[in-house]
Amino acid sequence: VFRFAQSIVEAVHKLKDWKLLLVSLFYSLVIHFVTIIFFYVVFLAFSYEINFYVLMVANALISLTIIIPTTPGRIGTFEAVWAAVFYLL
Repeated sequence: VFRFAQSIVEAVHKLKDWKLLLVSLFYSLVIHFVTIIFFYVVFLAFSYEINFYVLMVANALISLTIIIPTTPGRIGTFEAVWAAVFYLL
C-alpha cells in the first residue's frame, strides 16, 4: 500500500513539469484522433456516411466509460456503452 501511495505522489510531482505535461497531452490527443479516424474508416468501409464531428462526440462518450465501475471479469459495462453509442449513430 505504501509503495502504491508513493507512486501516486511521484506521478503528481511529475505533473509540475510543464514540458512533460504538454508532451503527454499531445500524445493523448494523437491517440484519440487516430481512434476517431479508425472509426471513420470502418464506417466508410460499410458504406455508412457519418459526420466526423459526430464521431468525435462518440469517442468522448466512449472514453467516459472508464469511470463506470466494472463488473467482475470486466464484461458488460464497456461493451454496453459502445453498443448504445454506435446504435444511436
